[in-house]
Amino acid sequence: APHPSAAFEGYYSRFSLPDHSSVCLIVSSVPAAERSATSIADLRSKRPFYIVLTYTGPDSSRVVQKEFWPDAFAVDDAHKDTIGFTIAWDSGHLKWDRRTDTVSWNLDTPVARFIAETNGERVPWKKGDRHSTPAGLIASLPSPIQWHVHSLSSDCTFELSLPEEGIEDEGQAKVHYEKNWAVSFPDSYIWLQARDHERQTGVCLAGGSLLPGVQAFLVGYHGSHAVNRHVSYIPWSIFGFTLSGLSTTISWPERQFKVDIQGWFKRLRITATAPKETFFNFAAPLRTGHQPDYCTQSYQTTVEVEVSERQWPWQGWVVTEREEYERGGMEFGGEFMKRHDE
Repeated sequence: APHPSAAFEGYYSRFSLPDHSSVCLIVSSVPAAERSATSIADLRSKRPFYIVLTYTGPDSSRVVQKEFWPDAFAVDDAHKDTIGFTIAWDSGHLKWDRRTDTVSWNLDTPVARFIAETNGERVPWKKGDRHSTPAGLIASLPSPIQWHVHSLSSDCTFELSLPEEGIEDEGQAKVHYEKNWAVSFPDSYIWLQARDHERQTGVCLAGGSLLPGVQAFLVGYHGSHAVNRHVSYIPWSIFGFTLSGLSTTISWPERQFKVDIQGWFKRLRITATAPKETFFNFAAPLRTGHQPDYCTQSYQTTVEVEVSERQWPWQGWVVTEREEYERGGMEFGGEFMKRHDE
């Protein structure tokens, strides 16, 4: 539900269409920027409200992006605990019906029309726990940023129209939808999502620089092996020194991200790589408003996951599962992509 006291909040949804193309729809606001505006001109210069729809073809060789900057959002959350909520703007809305657990999206403009609705079934962060969230027990603690994945995969109907590009499509799709809210977007971060909808396996993570010199990640993996039905980690490190079994390699020039997470008895390695030409940019919510080209993302990411186990901490690792995903989503944000002053 909406967090009116937050400095920013953003709803992110990725729709995987039957022909392997994708639609990314982001609904984002920076209420703090709206509250500090001194005039309409100042409000529009800060761009506190942002809608962006991005269509990528099956191989991401074609990318169509439409950005919209409404002057205001109308938030109806008076009955969020019983009925749900609606966020509306001049050309559409985002709605959650709590009674049926359905989410609907509606964007209707002359250059872009997109309508979608889930069927009420979803895959939560932890299998069997509909109220699970990436941060687990620490989600209720004060944090610079919060991340909630409402569904790793949901069936939905959709209608898509981009008349200027000659794109018309409708039917059934799969959607991953989540939300961020807090004080400000991270200075540098990585986001990764990949799923095999038929096998019902997948990986999803987000993290980066929590504080100067400190890295932290929220990682979830749904595997096919019985003992890896759900593997969830919250690893972190300080100035490269691993405090909880975390090692990362983040290379924007190579468009590659690697993470190695080790516990006492389980180890998770993830490697993600995407072609350079498949990335598209969009704005991110900072304290002063939305910053254009702060983030970049690809839906042509190859994600390799390897799970290893051991019975005793002094023993060697034995690989128990390997998975490879195509057309995953990977995002580089902030200083992991470029300096803020560029």
